Amino acid sequence: AKDLADYNIRVNTLNPGMVNTPLNESIWRASNANLPADQQLTFDEWSSQKIGRIVPLKRWQEPADIAAMAVFLASARANNITGQTVNVDGGFVMHW
Repeated sequence: AKDLADYNIRVNTLNPGMVNTPLNESIWRASNANLPADQQLTFDEWSSQKIGRIVPLKRWQEPADIAAMAVFLASARANNITGQTVNVDGGFVMHW
């Protein structure tokens, strides 16, 4: 960011949290495969427990949440923001 500031180029990063994508469904399937049938959870049960435990806002981040912040940072409304890391994570980083 510092090197590009003279050219009026802003550099920021986005750190997404627990984004609701098919990858998480594959993680759920893998974790369920190792459990006895009477202990297996539906995807909704599993994600509710997981997200409820580690994300203070208790909800998934959606791809649109990340996109909205990217659009904001690329807009004129963010013309004085550079060199920042923005967590779009529902408070997940506070958990750790």
